[in-house]
Formats: sequence, structure tokens, C-alpha cells
Amino acid sequence: MRAQKVKLPIKLRQRIGRLTVTSLVPFRQKCDCGAECARTRTQVLLNGVRSCGCGRAKARVAAVGDTIGIFKVAGQSDARWLVECTLCGARNFASSQTLFYSKPSTCRCCP
Repeated sequence: MRAQKVKLPIKLRQRIGRLTVTSLVPFRQKCDCGAECARTRTQVLLNGVRSCGCGRAKARVAAVGDTIGIFKVAGQSDARWLVECTLCGARNFASSQTLFYSKPSTCRCCP
């Protein structure tokens, strides 16, 4: 999907994606996450920058007992999570990618 280009001119308090323009000179924005950032006009107008990068910057964490999708977190071992399937009750290890980004609807043991 292509980024939608912003029409000129940019106005104060204009929303562009998750960014809100707070100053025109110097060009500054505030992200929905609360971070202040200074993306250039070219980045915003031509390159499709729409946030401060907060979606990538923060590592997701889970605590024992949290339910994520069909899995209930039972513990952690190194970079893998010990999870229990809420559908069949089987316990398996899942990577952070599987747990947070794949959103599986069944586990390997589900019929």
C-alpha cells in the first residue's frame, strides 16, 4: 500500500498520520504516543513518514497470566514464552513474533 502524499501547505496543528504539527519554523511534530519529534518536511510530504517510530521502538512484553490471542502466558525462558492454549489446554513454547505479531487462531495441538 502506498503512502498518501500530504497536500501543501502544511498548517499548524494539522494531523498527518499519528503526527500533529506543533511548530512550522523549526518544523516540529508531536506523536500520539506523546513524543516530540523533528521530521523534515521532505520526510513528511514525500517519504510517507506518519509517526515518530514508536511502533517499532518499543519491545512488547507480557507478564505471567496475561492472555494474548488464544494463549495464556505461563512463563518465559530466554527469548521464548511458555504459553497455554485456552482452546485445548496444551502447553508449548512460542516466540515473541508468534505471540505478538502472528495472532494464531489455533495451536499445534488443537484438533
